[in-house]
Amino acid sequence: MTREVIKVENIGKQYFINRYNGTLTGSFLSNFRKSKKDSFWALKKVSFEVEKGETVGIIGKNGAGKSTLLKILSKITPPSEGSAIIHGRVSSLLEVGTGFHPELTGRENIFLNGSLLGMKNAEIRSKLSEIIAFSGIGNFIDTPVKKYSSGMYVRLAFSVAAHLNSDVLFIDEILSVGDYEFQQKCLGKINSLSSEMGKTVLMVSHNFNLIRSFCNRTIKLENGRIAMDDVTSIVLSKEFENTSDHLTEKLDLIHNLQVRQVGDSIEIILDYHSEKEVVFPNFSFVVSDIFNRNIFGGNTMYAKPPDSTTFPKKGTLRIVITEPVLTDGDYNLSIWFGINKFKQPIESINILKFSINGMAKLPFKLNSLNYGAVIPKWKFDVAEN
Repeated sequence: MTREVIKVENIGKQYFINRYNGTLTGSFLSNFRKSKKDSFWALKKVSFEVEKGETVGIIGKNGAGKSTLLKILSKITPPSEGSAIIHGRVSSLLEVGTGFHPELTGRENIFLNGSLLGMKNAEIRSKLSEIIAFSGIGNFIDTPVKKYSSGMYVRLAFSVAAHLNSDVLFIDEILSVGDYEFQQKCLGKINSLSSEMGKTVLMVSHNFNLIRSFCNRTIKLENGRIAMDDVTSIVLSKEFENTSDHLTEKLDLIHNLQVRQVGDSIEIILDYHSEKEVVFPNFSFVVSDIFNRNIFGGNTMYAKPPDSTTFPKKGTLRIVITEPVLTDGDYNLSIWFGINKFKQPIESINILKFSINGMAKLPFKLNSLNYGAVIPKWKFDVAEN
């Protein structure tokens, strides 16, 4: 007997774009004449199977077709071709607000979602107190959800999706909206849904650490097609190899990227090689935690430059960060490196993972805003190799 829960066969999704004169007259006349239509395929010939209890990550650049795939599987939008067969009840956690009626209260929306899953009122009532407690918004459960903040929306949406009697859960990057403590609760719940309760989870995320932690299998989409479908470690390793190739195209060679702890300072060291002298490159960095929350960062465009703005063809870039100190734990380094701010820079998200031990005497919390809520003290220099 097969254990497959999801079977996708040659799924394709085609969208049409109407072209007409953007004036009021053109809009009016378009109702009476044929307008020129362009089309593109958001997905094309996508096929895969998912077994019961698997947690599968779906990665890819913006526009690769990730969200479109989950919308088709959730029956929010139909495919243009192919088929998707799903055995069991499906809960989806896609854009904020999907599946909720804004005029209904949180409590009423819980019953609405349960009914859509085919649950009886008695089943929903048995889960009600657990859903409200997990969401942490009990004081507002009888308030219309149109008055909720995005964070409250996510809290209730995840709690409903995770606790109602579904067999398959689809998650599309939605957890990035919630606060840190609630993210931790959600991640723990996702782990228990798969490992302990045997539910099947498909998770779209740009956070490779999240994918690595929870998914033993990952599907990479590229231009609407499956580029890779393999063990997560293999897919992510290939992603980093592709990133290295991309770096090579921009500045010929970037290598020996490392982060090291020196007393109360952090050093980022990067060797580069170019065919010609580099005029004051735009190098920026962001340090984030394992939940992809930015902590702090910097950019050479806004730092005091060294004595010469022309860097040698071959050199070592060293950034020394003296504040703030970091609490013990694992962190990620993301970098951007371009010849100047007007040219397309190298972009390498979460390229390097590093650990900190014993820097901070007292723990503290940091929020994420662009480069982070903390502006660190740092400097940089370049030495010719």
